[in-house]
Amino acid sequence: MAIDPKQKRLLIREFELNGFVVLRGFLPLDLVEGMHEQLAPLLKTKYQNAVADGWGEGQWKRGWTNVETCWRGSQYMGWHSDQAPQHMENPDHYNETIRVTFNIPLLDFTARNGAMEVLPATHRTPRNCGAVDDLTNIYPHQLRPDRGDPVLRDGNMFHRGTPNLDSAPRPMLDQTYLGYRGNVTRDRPDSRRHRRL
Repeated sequence: MAIDPKQKRLLIREFELNGFVVLRGFLPLDLVEGMHEQLAPLLKTKYQNAVADGWGEGQWKRGWTNVETCWRGSQYMGWHSDQAPQHMENPDHYNETIRVTFNIPLLDFTARNGAMEVLPATHRTPRNCGAVDDLTNIYPHQLRPDRGDPVLRDGNMFHRGTPNLDSAPRPMLDQTYLGYRGNVTRDRPDSRRHRRL
């Protein structure tokens, strides 16, 4: 899909400032609906296995299928970034974009079904800034992309999932891209989940 050069510059600037960008209408709805239909039997089986293993409702799960799903009754996740400490040279310095995640919502994200919340611009904070869960005066932005509106986000940005109050699970495809630079010692990423930039 070709993007107008001016629009592309604006999207890049938005990503640089906020740490994320929602690509409205980027993917064809029939493609996303087809992915959801194909994935539904796998999600049903995983959910049945989860219940049999003693967890299920009220849980978040990331499976080998690279799908992040919040089941009915899931509560708030803790605030976190996806950036691993070993991917940084100095935890006191401002973060660099090394990890980028591409999320594809397979359903419309709503305030009821566990939509992701982000803290814009936290991708720029030093790694050692500490946890934010105990802070009372932070103002998250809830992402509510529709099917066909993927989200591209910086791995350093603080984000969390919200409670799923619906009866159905809320699946989201997840693909992470991890770049390398310099001579920083890093662990080898799981090749099933990461692609080099």
